[in-house]
Amino acid sequence: MFKVLKPGLQTTYQDMGRFGYREMGVPLSGAMDQNLAGFANSLFNNQRNAVVIEFTVIGPLLEVLENVEVAICGMGLKPLCDNQPLPINQKVVLQKGQQLKVGSLGESMRGYMAVSGGFDVVSVLGSCSYYPSLSIPKIERGSLLKMKREKSKSSDLNIPTFDFDFYNNKSIKVAKGPEFELLGEELKQELFKTNFKINPQSNRMATLFDKGISMGVKEIITAPVQPGTVQLTPSGSLVVLMRDAQATGGYGRIFQLTPDAINLLAQKPTGLTIKFKVF
Repeated sequence: MFKVLKPGLQTTYQDMGRFGYREMGVPLSGAMDQNLAGFANSLFNNQRNAVVIEFTVIGPLLEVLENVEVAICGMGLKPLCDNQPLPINQKVVLQKGQQLKVGSLGESMRGYMAVSGGFDVVSVLGSCSYYPSLSIPKIERGSLLKMKREKSKSSDLNIPTFDFDFYNNKSIKVAKGPEFELLGEELKQELFKTNFKINPQSNRMATLFDKGISMGVKEIITAPVQPGTVQLTPSGSLVVLMRDAQATGGYGRIFQLTPDAINLLAQKPTGLTIKFKVF
């Protein structure tokens, strides 16, 4: 168990998402980078859907309330335990009374903390993923992060590997969306040539970009959208919907990100530029 001394910038409970309720307007939610969250769970032989802690840009400061084995996973992380460097992307043992400081994430946007069996939190509509309008507990100063008492049967015989080099890609792979063919040829070429700079206003609902393109596309009759849908507004702005995206939208759906591309974009920091590439 941990006590939250400082929650960081955005620290939440996440699993792999909430399915079957989008017709009621309930987002899928779930870990923004599901590959990395799944890797964190795999270090303990947890089920892929076990609850992890997701932290964004700046991680939490925690007090350890009991001896525990934990894994802090991400790129460029420099966590500290009682002001001493702590290894990342592997299991480590923490002792009761110690303080764990995740701190700045450096070169990435999101990291994950996993424990054996996952964290113990209420499930709402089949998922423990935090979403503001649902009754999943918010992680804030003074919160207790409890672990499930049914531990996974962990083993060090098959240590999982993970391709962190994947995150060096600056091209985001997409499929053509339903409204792509409404665009003129010149506009299509502009979409693939432009470097799009990620705007600081991006969040779990959508990734926004500073630079638009020269032309937009007319609004459409409200239609289904999902995480990874790329919308083009009439003004020429691009919006990439992410895990907390709404269920429908009225902007042209010009691209759809691949599942891996969503994970990749979720780790790209604000200010970085990306290009779209049809696979």
